[in-house]
Amino acid sequence: MFGTWTVTKVLCSQCKGRQPAEVGTEIILSGTAFTDPFSTTCASDVAYPNRALSSPEAVKLFKLPKGAQKLLPAGGTVIDTRLNCGGGPYARVLFLGDDKAIYLFESVDFLIERKAH
Repeated sequence: MFGTWTVTKVLCSQCKGRQPAEVGTEIILSGTAFTDPFSTTCASDVAYPNRALSSPEAVKLFKLPKGAQKLLPAGGTVIDTRLNCGGGPYARVLFLGDDKAIYLFESVDFLIERKAH
């Protein structure tokens, strides 16, 4: 989960024809800090509480748009992770495996992909 993640696609039911400015935005996660342009930069006291969910559970809990649902591993698990700083949650990411994740942000979700080193 650690590394640089880049927004590669905006996932929302109202996004057809929209030119998303968020594409290309980088989110950086490490064991000691994270940089999240959509919420906050946390330089210390980070935590990443998480839980495994089945794909159907993730769809039901987060009301994911169809574009996001298609990315979930069929019959697999998704790791639901909060980005916490100073004890408080700032963001939520669903890690899908294969260096892909969905960043949950208000009424729009973002497909993020980890760069190869």
